Amino acid sequence: MHQTTTVHFPPRDNQSLKEDYDFIVSNKLATSILDGLPVISMLLNTERELVFGNQALLNALQVEDINSLLGLKPGELFGCNHALGTKSCGSSKICQTCGAFKSAIQCLDYGESVEECTLNTPNGTLNLNITSKLIDFEGKEFILYTMQDISNEKKRLMLERIFYHDILNTAHNISGMAELLMSGDFKDSNGEFLSLLYKASSRMIDEINTHRLISFDKEIEQVRHKTKVNSIEFYHEMRTEFKSFTNEENLFHLDNRSEAFDFEVDKVLFNRVVTNMI
Repeated sequence: MHQTTTVHFPPRDNQSLKEDYDFIVSNKLATSILDGLPVISMLLNTERELVFGNQALLNALQVEDINSLLGLKPGELFGCNHALGTKSCGSSKICQTCGAFKSAIQCLDYGESVEECTLNTPNGTLNLNITSKLIDFEGKEFILYTMQDISNEKKRLMLERIFYHDILNTAHNISGMAELLMSGDFKDSNGEFLSLLYKASSRMIDEINTHRLISFDKEIEQVRHKTKVNSIEFYHEMRTEFKSFTNEENLFHLDNRSEAFDFEVDKVLFNRVVTNMI
């Protein structure tokens, strides 16, 4: 990977930026194609300053007139905390590792570049896939710079990692209880172990169904099913489940000061959180 360094670009005057903008919009075909793209697309000059942005960019920034944005760099456009706290986008040390900055710089060296970046802004975090390509626009060089929001993809990947981790925990529980049943050493407790197996397998089904709904782009709030849970009863359920594959010495115990109380929660999600804590 090409190593980047902090670069300080000299500012350009507004007249030069306006000339570049007028030069680009004079080509109606090119601007129509850019406006038709569903992803944020912009043309930057070789100093990484905005000289044209498509309709998707204006919609994302909720502005109607692009003239007020001319000359701004990508991080400044989206309010990156590092850009706002320094001279400009690309002027801080942390910018050296930023995909939004590296993509444009590498593009100038190699003609094109694809990077991912996370922009921390006052309005939240943006996970973006950045594609930069150096183009010749009627004899002048510009950077075709596109930004695609991959926040949902990142969220899905995170949920999948959590899901596989949790489902493996439940599978280990089921395997451990089945092994104890097969050993024949706990014949007097067969009924108890069968009950635990049933609960663990039911929980696995609930976890799979919950993950399936979330994977279909539904928000967690849409798939939550709140039920009333008693704190002491929940403790005993968890203790019984973990008792099947650990010894008494390592098993968790209830504090004498604990009180019984009821609360409403999605039990599937709550189980997953507590299991990971244990």
